[in-house]
Amino acid sequence: GGDGPVLGLDRLDPPVETASARIAPDELVVLVSDRVLERAAPGGEPFGEDGLRRALHAMGEPSAVAAASAILEAVATGYDGPLRDDASVVVLGPL
Repeated sequence: GGDGPVLGLDRLDPPVETASARIAPDELVVLVSDRVLERAAPGGEPFGEDGLRRALHAMGEPSAVAAASAILEAVATGYDGPLRDDASVVVLGPL
């Protein structure tokens, strides 16, 4: 849990740690780019972790595909204007 080094920014020379964990059949690992979290609603409030939680709670049967779809749908609708940067989502778990 928590923040880690930024992926893809070699110039920051982040420390590298190797770790492993098992994902239970009912668990998902969700990775999103900063633009997903920073996406602003018309009132200016960011999507943030609360937006992620709302999207994941609103999805049907939990799966990697359903989670990624729910997050991208929530980011694309209900927020002001087109995306100005990437909106990357990676979800690990059962299909």
